[in-house]
Amino acid sequence: MYIWKMFAIIREYQLNPIFTDAFIRDWSSLIYTFRSNDSFVSASLHKESNMRYIAYEKWKSKGVFMEVMNDHDGKIRIALEKLKDNCNDVALLHTMDVVNECEVL
Repeated sequence: MYIWKMFAIIREYQLNPIFTDAFIRDWSSLIYTFRSNDSFVSASLHKESNMRYIAYEKWKSKGVFMEVMNDHDGKIRIALEKLKDNCNDVALLHTMDVVNECEVL
């Protein structure tokens, strides 16, 4: 068991189903860009319906998440804009401190 305090966010993506393949490709590219920062922990993408996807991201802290989102080198902004091109709407639904996380081994 490993306990670690982190920061998590939940984003909602609404898209036209004809853009599903491009959306998933561009979401994966965004996550790859996040991985270049050692403050990023993990992300998962969930399909709620053909038009709605929910993403859950974990970061080492709120401070590092905010720093990454300030995007001083522009790489994340470019990846986010490319992803948004596939969407009708993108919403940041929740930002949360992770109080306790346990991994099952």
